[in-house]
Amino acid sequence: MPTSHKTSDSSVLPRRGPKPSADKREREELVTDFFGAGNQYAVLAGMHPQSKRVSDLVGKFMDKIQGGPEERILGEVQANWKEIANDDESILKLRAVRLVRGTMTIEVPDATLLYVFQQPRLKSLLLERIGKFSQGEVRQLRIVVKGR
Repeated sequence: MPTSHKTSDSSVLPRRGPKPSADKREREELVTDFFGAGNQYAVLAGMHPQSKRVSDLVGKFMDKIQGGPEERILGEVQANWKEIANDDESILKLRAVRLVRGTMTIEVPDATLLYVFQQPRLKSLLLERIGKFSQGEVRQLRIVVKGR
């Protein structure tokens, strides 16, 4: 059986659920005094977080698990790295590690390969090969030494 709660205007309102905390009761009384007894519920409803649909929560959870489009493209490039390298031993030593806003970060094992792949001709060749597996999402390459 629901308990009742007296408001400042002595009307009795049914209460469902647990007893509110002292802070919540004080807030409700202040709102009632300021806005009047008839308007208190609309104002109080705006102060509480809105409920969320389960389908929205599940959708967000699945996006986290599966990753966004950038994670999928990065995975596609990583899975096809041998084909991207096309039997080029120096490219096989590289590794795609991140894709953020169209810029793919490629790790090289040492500074010598960093210098080699910073050259515009090789960098553009690598970008062209990666472009075949990235649906045009990779627009730039950032080449770094492994561990940086």
